[in-house]
Amino acid sequence: MSDYDDPKNVVDAEVISDVSGYRQTKYSRTESSWTGSGQGGPRVTYFSMVGPSSPGHQGMPVATIITLGLIFGCLFQWGFLAALGFVFFYIICSAVGIYCNLQTVLRGRVPNPWISRLCAWGVSLMLVSWLV
Repeated sequence: MSDYDDPKNVVDAEVISDVSGYRQTKYSRTESSWTGSGQGGPRVTYFSMVGPSSPGHQGMPVATIITLGLIFGCLFQWGFLAALGFVFFYIICSAVGIYCNLQTVLRGRVPNPWISRLCAWGVSLMLVSWLV
């Protein structure tokens, strides 16, 4: 039996607004959820990859402040070339982190962007301190 025929997995579409011919539709996946007592109830999951509530945007100001702090820390401690090297290595590590997060999304799981950010900061700082 495929997922489309399974009565536990139902996709409902709800028209939110119909303005000037454009329709905005919200999709939600409804699943049957069973508790320990044997009584079930519907569970609605809504996952969005865009907007301020998406996993990548949560804590973004904090991540930006930490990244800028590390760049200026390299600048004041080791000089301009070290700060430039940190930015270069951070861009490469962030691209690898984005690729890993994309693979996680394609597997159907919600990625944790803080893991890739922490790894990018750590690897960039290690490379810069080793090269200095």
